[in-house]
Amino acid sequence: MSEDVYVVGIDMIKFGRFPEKSVSELGAQAALLALAHDGIFSFTLDQKIDFWSRGAESMYGYTAAEATGRNPGEL
Repeated sequence: MSEDVYVVGIDMIKFGRFPEKSVSELGAQAALLALAHDGIFSFTLDQKIDFWSRGAESMYGYTAAEATGRNPGEL
């Protein structure tokens, strides 16, 4: 079985400011991403994982608690 991996990145500093969204909008989006079957994660500018979906747990074998705060290259 072949698994495709896609990486999408947006440099918000390049745009000069972060998008203006309400906390409830961001919370709803995060909840949807957390339920995705795809392996989705994000990391900070210093390369520390700050979001790890359930799909990422299944795909990579690490829980969100185990992955959060670590460098993706460590996993």
